[in-house]
Amino acid sequence: MQKKKILFIHESLNGGGAEKVFSDYMARFDFDRYDVTLLLLFGGGTHAESLPPSLKVITLYPGPHRGLRRLLWHYRLSRNAMLWRDALSALGNKRFDVTVSFLEGPALLVHSMIMNRAPRNVSWVHVDLKVNHWSKWVFSSLEEERNIYRQLDEIAYVSESARAAHRDLFGPTAPGRVTLNLVEPEIIRARGSEPCPMRKKRVLTLCNVGRLSYQKKQARLIDAVAILTEKYDIDVEAWLVGQGEDRKMLERRARDKRVADRIVFCGIRRTRIRLSAIQTYSCLHRKPKDSRWLSPRLSVWASL
Repeated sequence: MQKKKILFIHESLNGGGAEKVFSDYMARFDFDRYDVTLLLLFGGGTHAESLPPSLKVITLYPGPHRGLRRLLWHYRLSRNAMLWRDALSALGNKRFDVTVSFLEGPALLVHSMIMNRAPRNVSWVHVDLKVNHWSKWVFSSLEEERNIYRQLDEIAYVSESARAAHRDLFGPTAPGRVTLNLVEPEIIRARGSEPCPMRKKRVLTLCNVGRLSYQKKQARLIDAVAILTEKYDIDVEAWLVGQGEDRKMLERRARDKRVADRIVFCGIRRTRIRLSAIQTYSCLHRKPKDSRWLSPRLSVWASL
């Protein structure tokens, strides 16, 4: 039986939740039935090592390379010509049955340049773009972004609220469906028996899991530790699980607030951080109304 050919497009695997979702999908993909290729704008990244060997990976540029990334997205006309040329060169004469841009922004832009490589074109939207329209800096205008969405055959949304927000922002586009993130409880339970790599050093332990970036606002957690320590004399520490471009800034902030010995940068953890070892799990966001402080019982669901 001839395999169906699928092309996924992603900016890079040097991220957090969306990239983890993609690597989870690939780990469970049926490569006996599908011939799958991943086109990455930037190579490497946190989740690159998690990709299965059956997945074919094409990389346009080495990465992570922040200077090149800024250049690409700042000079739109030069960038578009460069991306179009390099994407066509990397793909050669390859054609596919389906092309999927697995994220908004850069992946969607590159997708728009090669839609003729497949008879069916799909894109995945992973956030509420009305609240956080992070992808707008990739396009010259809202109209350009809207027109690309209208050319697609289908759009997959991570939630019903993401679909509603997309409709409010762009109006009618391609047909859509809600495709929830992959969560496998049996794997989560199995990992519960793994030893926790972290050890508590303080009476109160706070924990945040996510990419260290402006949007995630871990600086608020550092400020909270400083307030609890200085104003209320509470013996507290915070674990920041993840990595990202803001790590050095967060380390400086911890030093400036005189709590560097209370902020633990855990990096990326393949083993489980035991929620029973912490008192509070924080789910921070750049918009204060979207931030959450959860008890361990609720944090199980937040961490999924």
